[in-house]
Amino acid sequence: MKSVVCVSPINIALVKYWGKTDSENIIPANDSFSITVSKSALCSRTEIKLVPESSEIKLLLNNKPATVTSRILKVIKMIRGKAPLEM
Repeated sequence: MKSVVCVSPINIALVKYWGKTDSENIIPANDSFSITVSKSALCSRTEIKLVPESSEIKLLLNNKPATVTSRILKVIKMIRGKAPLEM
């Protein structure tokens, strides 16, 4: 099973936008102001393993099972469309 690992710095919102112009695609109505913490000091790590469409989709956050929402399923569908499985 192939996997991809991404490491990203943490971004902290100092002034958060209020409201959305598009709730489905989560497009903010106005700007925000934030800082990004050094990746060497604090970061998030995400690993994605592609599985056949017939397989159960599992989501782990901090190694604990989490709910797979419709928004997450939308992202999974987009990833599958761009990275077809080579079994």
